[in-house]
Amino acid sequence: MEFINKQIMSESIPTISDIEFEMLDLNYRKAQLLSSSLFFVGVLAILIIAWQLSTEISIPLIWGLLILTVWLILFGLTLWYVWKSYHFEGFVIRDKDILHKSGIFFQSLLIIPFNRIQHSEIKQGPIERLFDLGSLILYTAGGSSSDLAVHGLPYYKAQLLKEMITKRITADDEA
Repeated sequence: MEFINKQIMSESIPTISDIEFEMLDLNYRKAQLLSSSLFFVGVLAILIIAWQLSTEISIPLIWGLLILTVWLILFGLTLWYVWKSYHFEGFVIRDKDILHKSGIFFQSLLIIPFNRIQHSEIKQGPIERLFDLGSLILYTAGGSSSDLAVHGLPYYKAQLLKEMITKRITADDEA
């Protein structure tokens, strides 16, 4: 048998921009906004309780206004980030792998070949359950740094993808 190792010119390799990523469910953005808002309302409640309990210390009003200003800025930036990041996240299922992109400032593209996936699961927290969403988690042989979590999927789609990937893994193992 003759060894053949043909050269591939880099110009002939398809680019990522040729791939059409599926957007996450729009309810995912709503769930993220709700989750962030609940967190910041909780922090505000703690700050108000601490302010009320600190009457003996007598914290100047200017410090209270400064803390409230910082809280408002962080809350606004978080809501902006959640709103914008929705447009930068997506996934693609191909014949042999799954791709996931994310990130506004530090963009990430993770490609997981199906033959590297050891098992998968669907997670659903209380806010995700409220919006009928789920997260598909794919565990690989490479450890936690190469695992993939696709958040913001409609729950039925997460189940379909998990079944499809499980069948693909089983078929690869039997081959």
